[in-house]
Amino acid sequence: MRILTRHRIVPPAIASLILLFAGCDGPLVEGQKIGNLCPDISGTDADGKIHRLSEQRGKVVFVSFWAPWCAPCRALIPHERELLQSKYGGRPFAIVSIAMDSPEAVRTFHKTTPMPWPNIIDGRRGPISRTWDIDAIPAGILIDHKGVIRGLWLDGIDPNEVDRDIEAAMSAAEKG
Repeated sequence: MRILTRHRIVPPAIASLILLFAGCDGPLVEGQKIGNLCPDISGTDADGKIHRLSEQRGKVVFVSFWAPWCAPCRALIPHERELLQSKYGGRPFAIVSIAMDSPEAVRTFHKTTPMPWPNIIDGRRGPISRTWDIDAIPAGILIDHKGVIRGLWLDGIDPNEVDRDIEAAMSAAEKG
């Protein structure tokens, strides 16, 4: 690509810089950083049902990495339930959890602590958690209604920070 200015041809590298500083946005890049288009996450739950993150497109989605043996993760579940059922109930919001344990452990846990949202079984250090470089839980990813990553918590979760970012993403989603 070359841009003609005052009868001179501008080299492609300089033309790219001109466009960048002129405020032109390039296409979204799929990746695992804030501002990237989130790659699809898929897997099966404890009952063998397949779930895909892409099924939630059009909604703000909080992806929660957790395990039944993780006390801080268990402490977040009532808060997540309140977000889904009360605060954002009937609005374009969803939670998808990635369980870093066995199907049996998750199934047993759900008997006493229901989680009414998709729970994909990844096992300990499974392919999803390795892809996202999850070394500690709880961890989370916030994805906006367009599929863009708006928040990453890879070394613990501050519920107040997550709530603030969810609120901002919900506001943008509901404005259209």
